[in-house]
Amino acid sequence: MICDKIQQLQRYKPIFPEFKIIHQFLTNNSLAELPPQRYDLTRDIYAIINEYPTQSADQLRWEAHRKYLDIQYLIWGEEKIGYSAGDNFQCIEPYNEEKDIAFFQGKGYELPLGNDYFVILFPGEYHKPGIMINESSIVRKVVIKVLLSI
Repeated sequence: MICDKIQQLQRYKPIFPEFKIIHQFLTNNSLAELPPQRYDLTRDIYAIINEYPTQSADQLRWEAHRKYLDIQYLIWGEEKIGYSAGDNFQCIEPYNEEKDIAFFQGKGYELPLGNDYFVILFPGEYHKPGIMINESSIVRKVVIKVLLSI
């Protein structure tokens, strides 16, 4: 996992083959005005803009991916995101290849997301997005999915 300010996104250019496209989408579009939907950026990269209410951590499930890494950036609002790279996770919903996701039970820690911070989550890293900070609130988030050749 990588967590940093959106203003520092340029420093991660070496890990993305199509960095210019990712950077342009995150910094040059009016993300607050785009309709919530999927945006295909290249054959192997797409973005999803979504709005949703944050929830308490016990209402959410841990998830992990195998093929895609996530770049998660809150356009507005604040939430916490759970994270763990631990081995103490039990699968509660098997891997769905079409959606590239499986769900788990386990323990990790939470860090705040918002205020111009983003996270990069690699395949196999357990994460639990959408955790409320003090009370439930609506957030607007973009998740960029990047297919990795593993």
